[in-house]
Amino acid sequence: MGGVRHGPSFFPIVALLIVGLIVFYPALRKLPSVEELLHATSKISLEKPTIKVWVNKGAGLYYCPQSELFGKVKPGFYMTQQEAVRSGYRPAHLACK
Repeated sequence: MGGVRHGPSFFPIVALLIVGLIVFYPALRKLPSVEELLHATSKISLEKPTIKVWVNKGAGLYYCPQSELFGKVKPGFYMTQQEAVRSGYRPAHLACK
């Protein structure tokens, strides 16, 4: 009885998604792939292979000497930045300077 509608109408949401894809698709195509980003990070990280970094094995991250967490995140240990990258660790922030 009566025309009571239950639930939200999904048409406006779908329409906004489609318009958003049309508008932003060219910009999204220009973004680098995940593989390109990982490769770029590795290349940057290896520029200074003799820098000692603090590695946190559990998180898979390493911290540069200028980081506030350098030597503080437990458990951890020191190794060179080159060794850390080759062992699969990622920089916690940016590559060391």
